[in-house]
Parts: sequence; structure tokens; C-alpha cells
Amino acid sequence: MPPTKPHPRSPRRQIGDRERLLASLLWRHGPLGRNGLHDRTGLHKNLVGHAVARLLDGGLIRQGASAPAFARGRPQVPLAINPDGPAFLGLSISPREVRLSALSPVGATRIAEIVRRRARGPDLIALAAEMLTAAIPRDVFSIGVAVTGVVDPLAHAVLFSSVSPSTAPISLEPLYVAAGDIPLLLDNDLHALSMRWLLTTPPDPGDANGVLVVGIGDGRLGASLLLNHKPHRGGIVAGNELGHMR
Repeated sequence: MPPTKPHPRSPRRQIGDRERLLASLLWRHGPLGRNGLHDRTGLHKNLVGHAVARLLDGGLIRQGASAPAFARGRPQVPLAINPDGPAFLGLSISPREVRLSALSPVGATRIAEIVRRRARGPDLIALAAEMLTAAIPRDVFSIGVAVTGVVDPLAHAVLFSSVSPSTAPISLEPLYVAAGDIPLLLDNDLHALSMRWLLTTPPDPGDANGVLVVGIGDGRLGASLLLNHKPHRGGIVAGNELGHMR
């Protein structure tokens, strides 16, 4: 099989932890002005301003009309997630099945879910790379890939997983080749499920004490532990990955 050619697209605009923090606040609590983001994060106003500028430049957020100023200072400009911004593409690889979809920054469907099936093993990764190459929109911002089992993002590999009967690691390099210069985020499927739970569930102060998200499938059981509103991976690569149970 010849190498997968990367999809041509515009230059990437990278964002860091600070931008992700502000975007998550706008997702859950927006619209908010720059002062509101400063108050909620404690970040210096200059750092908030720089992060907001990157998010605006990347098209992930947009500005609204200025709100009247009831005190001294500039009128506050509300910021919100941009529903017309770049797409986010999701790829799920599970035993004998690959699912692909794309969403807008506010979760609206851009590409309806595509489901294709094939036998387990490396052929499943080749199928996923083929689907990525065919479906990546030109305005995609990043790609999230969820795989059952234990993954190694640095080595671009699945260490062991129910997607393959082999005990040897499976290379995911074809997916990275297909993604080209688009950031590809690789994670365990239950951690991806817990992130969806965080984004779609109304915040509860008690959740900071810990939430266990459990996934039950055909012959499978897995769980992801969230502490302080983040997936908790433990001290080693497989820490708190409570899967592979019959």
C-alpha cells in the first residue's frame, strides 16, 4: 500500500494550555469579557489579552458588541465561541469498527458520522487513515483520535488494545501522515468519553471531588477517573485505565 498523502490545507495556528483554558471557560460560561476571564483565571491581563488574540486569529472565538460601561474604563467586549469557526474532526477506533465525524466549535455537526467495519489488526488502522484522507475538511483545526486500550502519543502507537489480537504495539503513523500539519490528539477511548462528559454536563461544584465515568460495550467494560474536572491518568502510562475486563 503506497504512503498516504497529506491533505493540502492552510497553515496551522497553534494554541497552548492558556488558550485552551480560556476557550473552555467561554464554552461553559460565555459570553465573557477579558476582565471576566482575568477574574476567573487569575492570569495577568496582558496574558489574557495575548491568549484571546490567538483564539480570535484562529477563528475559535468571536467578539460581540461592546457592553455599556457602568464604571470607569473601557466598555467590555463580550467574547464567545465562534459557531462558524474551524471544524474539529473526531476518529474512534474500536474492535472491527472505525467511526468518523466533524463538529463545529459549538458542537454542531459538520460531517455526519461515517461508520466502516473491517477485521481487527493493522488493517483497521489503514482503514482509519483512508477515511481521514477522504474526509478532512480544509478548515479543520485539529483531529481527536480515540482508541481502546493503552496508547503512547509520543511513539504514535497503541501498546495493547482490543482492536488487535496481537501483543505487539501497533503503529498509528499512517494516521499522522494522513493528518499532515493538522494537530492530532491521541487518547484512550474512555478518557475521550470523560472529556465529552465534561463538555456536555452542567458544572457541579461537587464534581471536583471526583467522578468515575464508566463505559459498557459488547464484552467490554472501561472507566475513566476525573479529578478537579480533568481525566486522571495516574503515575504511569496505564494508571487508572480500568479497562480490559470481561
